[in-house]
Amino acid sequence: MCHQSAKNGQKDAFLPEKKKAIPALTGEMKGLAWKWSKVTGKWNEKACEWDEMAGERSEMLGMLR
Repeated sequence: MCHQSAKNGQKDAFLPEKKKAIPALTGEMKGLAWKWSKVTGKWNEKACEWDEMAGERSEMLGMLR
Protein backbone atom coordinates (compact mmCIF):
# COMPACT_ATOMS: atom_id res chain seq x y z
CA MET A 1 0.00 0.00 0.00
CA CYS A 2 2.73 2.45 0.99
CA HIS A 3 4.87 1.55 -2.02
CA GLN A 4 2.04 2.34 -4.45
CA SER A 5 1.33 5.79 -2.99
CA ALA A 6 5.07 6.59 -3.03
CA LYS A 7 5.21 5.74 -6.75
CA ASN A 8 2.26 8.02 -7.40
CA GLY A 9 3.95 10.90 -5.60
CA GLN A 10 1.12 11.17 -3.07
CA LYS A 11 3.40 10.31 -0.15
CA ASP A 12 5.76 13.19 -0.99
CA ALA A 13 2.87 15.66 -0.97
CA PHE A 14 2.34 15.05 2.76
CA LEU A 15 5.99 15.40 3.78
CA PRO A 16 6.21 19.23 3.84
CA GLU A 17 3.13 19.39 6.08
CA LYS A 18 4.61 16.81 8.42
CA LYS A 19 7.90 18.70 8.54
CA LYS A 20 6.04 21.87 9.53
CA ALA A 21 3.96 20.07 12.17
CA ILE A 22 6.85 18.26 13.89
CA PRO A 23 8.75 21.34 15.22
CA ALA A 24 5.50 22.82 16.52
CA LEU A 25 4.72 19.57 18.32
CA THR A 26 8.22 19.20 19.75
CA GLY A 27 8.07 22.82 20.88
CA GLU A 28 4.81 22.18 22.70
CA MET A 29 6.20 18.98 24.20
CA LYS A 30 9.31 20.81 25.42
CA GLY A 31 7.11 23.48 26.98
CA LEU A 32 4.98 20.86 28.70
CA ALA A 33 8.04 18.92 29.83
CA TRP A 34 9.51 22.11 31.30
CA LYS A 35 6.29 22.91 33.16
CA TRP A 36 6.05 19.30 34.35
CA SER A 37 9.67 19.31 35.55
CA LYS A 38 8.95 22.49 37.54
CA VAL A 39 5.92 20.84 39.14
CA THR A 40 7.73 17.58 39.89
CA GLY A 41 10.65 19.61 41.22
CA LYS A 42 8.31 21.25 43.72
CA TRP A 43 6.92 17.85 44.66
CA ASN A 44 10.44 16.49 45.15
CA GLU A 45 11.26 19.43 47.44
CA LYS A 46 8.11 18.74 49.46
CA ALA A 47 8.92 15.02 49.59
CA CYS A 48 12.39 15.86 50.93
CA GLU A 49 10.85 18.12 53.58
CA TRP A 50 8.41 15.37 54.54
CA ASP A 51 11.24 12.83 54.72
CA GLU A 52 13.18 15.14 57.02
CA MET A 53 10.10 15.72 59.17
CA ALA A 54 9.41 11.98 59.30
CA GLY A 55 13.04 11.40 60.22
CA GLU A 56 12.81 13.94 63.04
CA ARG A 57 9.56 12.39 64.26
CA SER A 58 11.05 8.90 64.29
CA GLU A 59 14.06 10.21 66.22
CA MET A 60 11.72 11.84 68.74
CA LEU A 61 9.73 8.62 69.02
CA GLY A 62 13.00 6.72 69.48
CA MET A 63 13.89 9.06 72.38
CA LEU A 64 10.47 8.60 73.96
CA ARG A 65 10.84 4.83 73.90
